[in-house]
Amino acid sequence: MTFSGQPVLRQDFTDDREKLAQALRHIIPTDGTALYDAVADGVAKVRESRHGKRAILVITDGNDTASAGKIEEVLESIRSSDLLIYPIGISPLTFAKGPDRNAWGWPVPSLLAGKTGLQNKRDEVDMNVLHAFAENSGGRAFLLAESLIGRGGQIEKILDAIAEELRSQYTLGYYPPRPDDGRYHSIRIRTRTGNSIRARHGYVAKSAS
Repeated sequence: MTFSGQPVLRQDFTDDREKLAQALRHIIPTDGTALYDAVADGVAKVRESRHGKRAILVITDGNDTASAGKIEEVLESIRSSDLLIYPIGISPLTFAKGPDRNAWGWPVPSLLAGKTGLQNKRDEVDMNVLHAFAENSGGRAFLLAESLIGRGGQIEKILDAIAEELRSQYTLGYYPPRPDDGRYHSIRIRTRTGNSIRARHGYVAKSAS
């Protein structure tokens, strides 16, 4: 799904890497960024998935300029869902060196490949927005280093880290003291040994009605 101006689904659910590569080859960034609308649509779409473990990868600078929805509405939809969001913060570079494909043979979209020398102003990445997406879902936000060389290798490492995390996660459940009241409840998870735990900060107790 791209979100230049408005969210557009470029490829439906598939395990065919060639179909994904074809969709990536035709990405052309334009003016306007409907980030909030895209995340909201993505959450609604992924809810339809038949898989128990569901996640969304968002590649963006975190700046929204064209959405009809508000970030508070998006965060509410994230908190009401049972999926993880992994945002990757990027900013346009004046130029980039190296191959335009990653380790899987997929083309690197033009938004990762860098800008021309005439476009020498970098956009700042709003990591506050990306952290909000991640922390409200239990995911993790990343920031690509502002380097002119090896950017493709950086995103490969991030994708590998996300894949490893999805393979090694645990699911915890408990019976809350309050009934399902349709409200948001904060939770905190900690271990007896003091190990670092990353999990969502709360959940919406969905009303049975």
